[in-house]
Amino acid sequence: MDENATVYDIRLFICSLLRKLKLILLAALIGALLLGGFQAVKAWFADRASQESLTVNRKKIKELQDTQAFNERLLADYQTYVGASLYQNLNPLAITRTSLYNHVRYVPDSGAAPELQDPETIARNENVILNAYRLVGLTEPVVAALDALLGQSHATKYYDEIITVDILADASLVRISALYDDPDLSRQLADTVQAALYADLSERVRPHTLSLIRVADSTAADPDMRTAQSDMLTKIDKLTIEQKAIDRQIEALKNPAAESQLTWQTIVQFAVFGALIGLALSLLLLFFVDAVSLKLDQEKTLTTRYQLPVLGRLPAAAASSGRARLKRAKSTQKGQNP
Repeated sequence: MDENATVYDIRLFICSLLRKLKLILLAALIGALLLGGFQAVKAWFADRASQESLTVNRKKIKELQDTQAFNERLLADYQTYVGASLYQNLNPLAITRTSLYNHVRYVPDSGAAPELQDPETIARNENVILNAYRLVGLTEPVVAALDALLGQSHATKYYDEIITVDILADASLVRISALYDDPDLSRQLADTVQAALYADLSERVRPHTLSLIRVADSTAADPDMRTAQSDMLTKIDKLTIEQKAIDRQIEALKNPAAESQLTWQTIVQFAVFGALIGLALSLLLLFFVDAVSLKLDQEKTLTTRYQLPVLGRLPAAAASSGRARLKRAKSTQKGQNP
């Protein structure tokens, strides 16, 4: 094949492409629709999964924030308790327990009726007095006296941790006990409670006397107090660590949402890429079909391929009229042969 024949074949191929331009454009359109549509569907599913993930994360964050708020309140209560509690701030290695044992005796008025002075009535009134000591607890006058002794105001619940008042009913005894890491202050606390409680109950319940019959003092390490103090500090540390862990979880879940992948710019880019792919594939297919086709469109192609001379030419108009006459002949023949 000479150089002129090669150029002529390329021109013929270009002419063939132009005649099939609609097919090429259709292939490009199909490629654009397929790739652009694929990207649109893929981006839609990705955005949907992202939104579902964000919804789940928001729910988890809300739950963690609720837990964190509860822990903050609990931690504040623990810290307030440790700071204000007398019991939590004592030295558990040297605790003095002072117990005052007092005999209770009912004292009727000198002018009381004889029936109020018989032994049975006295015993019944003494039981009332003992129950009052057991049930009334630390009254306001007692708490005020303790505050004056310590020089600082404390809630009743904090005094309840270091002071106990109970009774030994069989012996008609009231036992008042005080805990402190100072022996002198422990005795002063017990004496203050006894004096203030006696003054309050003798006026509000029944007239009576408290006779101190024994004082018990003991100083030793208190393992229960040490355990209680250690447990409270452990709770505070545990809550503090848990709060920090929750903070980290919330920060991890608060990652900014990914931008939506479903954008016109992305879809157009993929559509253009799909159109180019469709165009390239259609050109390759047409080139292949043209290369293997046995159809002869030009005289030069015939002489080049077979190395034979052309003996005659049929004009295009004559060929068209010849095909028309052949078609009419076939129609006539078909009409004559039913």
